[in-house]
Amino acid sequence: SRMPPHGNDGMPALMQLRLAGVARELRRLVVFFAKEKSAVDERAASVLDATAKLLELYPLTRLRVVAFADREESDPDSLAKRRAEEIRSALLSRRLSPERVVCQVQIAEQAAFRAELHIER
Repeated sequence: SRMPPHGNDGMPALMQLRLAGVARELRRLVVFFAKEKSAVDERAASVLDATAKLLELYPLTRLRVVAFADREESDPDSLAKRRAEEIRSALLSRRLSPERVVCQVQIAEQAAFRAELHIER
């Protein structure tokens, strides 16, 4: 049988097209946190479950986590880092390899009780 054509990064072209479609649909996955909190709740856990399954299907992708804290929250730098680490730990516990999860933190002016998950190639 014939192998499917591959793109520049070694990923089958059909998989690249599917990933592009998924990326358009899920341009930005979001996990929300309670104000002043970094714990992952049930709703966030379901987003992380789906994200881990999606990344399992596309092993050449990685995930960039951008965790936010509101400038008005106490110690926003530390809080944003804790939020990023909570998400990273939750994803690693779902068998994602550490090199596939990159974290960043950002302080925002208002209602920044979230982390954005960006799927990248």
